[in-house]
Amino acid sequence: MTVTDASSNTANCTFNVNRVDTTVPTITCPAAQTLVLNAACAGALADYTSLATVADNCTASGALTVTQSPAAGTAVSGVGTTVVTLTVTDASGNTANCHSM
Repeated sequence: MTVTDASSNTANCTFNVNRVDTTVPTITCPAAQTLVLNAACAGALADYTSLATVADNCTASGALTVTQSPAAGTAVSGVGTTVVTLTVTDASGNTANCHSM
């Protein structure tokens, strides 16, 4: 910035403008999935992260990372429902999640 007085004297200063992304990405979980149990009535959760639909307003700032909880490979047993949470994180550390059964 520059300021000039009536006598044409000037002074300057500079400053930084930090650009930040505070908008969370979006995530949509896949429909309910079926896990066929083995003869011992047990199985392991698959990696469902690639089934999520994700988007972000600042895609140019980096890739989106999708994680799963419980993690892929987690052992489950017995008939029932396991809730899986998928979380998307953008390059700025903003997160969003969804749940699927």
